[in-house]
Amino acid sequence: MADNDSELDPFSDKSFDQFWLNNVFPDAENLFAVKQKPLEEIKNVCLVALDANVLLLPYEMGAESFSKIAEIYKSLVNEDRLFVPAQAAREFVKNRASKLRDLTKQIGDQASTLNFSFHKEIGFLEKDTVFSDIKDQSEIIAAARAKLLTQIKELRRSLADNVGADPVSVVYQELMMKRVVSLPDSEQDRQKLSDEMKWRYKHKVPPGYKDGSKDDGGIGDFLIWKTILEEGKKRGFDCIFVTKDLKGDWWVQGQGAFQPRVELIEEYFRYTGGSTVHFLSLSSLLELLEVSAETVTDVKRVEANVVQQIIRSDIQPRLRQRSSPLSDDIPLNEVSLRDLARMRREIDQKILELHKEARPIRSTIENSELVESLDESTLLELFERDQDLRRQRSQLRSRDHQIHSEINRRASAQSGE
Repeated sequence: MADNDSELDPFSDKSFDQFWLNNVFPDAENLFAVKQKPLEEIKNVCLVALDANVLLLPYEMGAESFSKIAEIYKSLVNEDRLFVPAQAAREFVKNRASKLRDLTKQIGDQASTLNFSFHKEIGFLEKDTVFSDIKDQSEIIAAARAKLLTQIKELRRSLADNVGADPVSVVYQELMMKRVVSLPDSEQDRQKLSDEMKWRYKHKVPPGYKDGSKDDGGIGDFLIWKTILEEGKKRGFDCIFVTKDLKGDWWVQGQGAFQPRVELIEEYFRYTGGSTVHFLSLSSLLELLEVSAETVTDVKRVEANVVQQIIRSDIQPRLRQRSSPLSDDIPLNEVSLRDLARMRREIDQKILELHKEARPIRSTIENSELVESLDESTLLELFERDQDLRRQRSQLRSRDHQIHSEINRRASAQSGE
């Protein structure tokens, strides 16, 4: 095994296509013609596709900001330019309930901190007017807290008992009902999409292959992208895909998302006969369309908060885990060749797992905007975990080198007999 960060030799897998780049860029002659049109040139005429994560953002922003966003969406609908890939609509509905649940919990947690109840009798202050006022205010706070908790329970019950009746969903019902675009969905179509996805993910063709560990195999981003391609081809328009996804299977990474993956730009260009696709955050779209600075600032705040939540829910739990490398205290000269081969397979698998765990941490550390939004303790934890993962990979490679040397020693001994 090579002493670098590369993964297993792809050519050991007989299903690996050595000519995969030919399939990704089939029209090599026209590759030099591929470029993005400027956003200013297309912003008033292009299609606008919404990702599920963008549809969920309004649950964490102010009513005034959402009202401004709804106006933009309505304008785009009236111009027949807005659409929602069917997979994005499904993911929105799937995640909406947990979003509402978490928000009501946050409100309840904050209300629970409002607790100042003073019942202790202090005899010598009994007639002190300030002390009496403190006791009176304590009772007012206790009563307000009780009322708040009751109202929060009512709000929670209302949201739980009336699916689809929350303010965000009501606006979407008016705007999005006829804006959902679906792919053909026969069994044959599904099999064709599944086969294409597996080929693309095996060869790390964007988008979506970084979500391969998800329950659905990471097919969501792939289906959304295929829908964007089909709608762009059907309409013959340029397109802006509004998403907060900054992973390396959408973007070339360099201190964060640097540039869209050229595979995606070229594929849309080729698929639509020369049209352009851009990827923007919701705040960037609003800036482009010259929405008020207050609304843009509020949306940026929400986008930053969502990133923090992802870090807390996805990355930080892993920071507390410490998975040790395979034990290196076993004398290798006492291990059979079959067991040595098994140990090498386990090391290879472990290194792949460590790479997978390191990717979101590296992506966060390399994103200058995210780094600015994180507190120092979180940053320190991320750096410590990154160092720990590097150390583990180094130890595993060292152990693999020892096994390799032991195999060579036995081969030399056998050839000398």
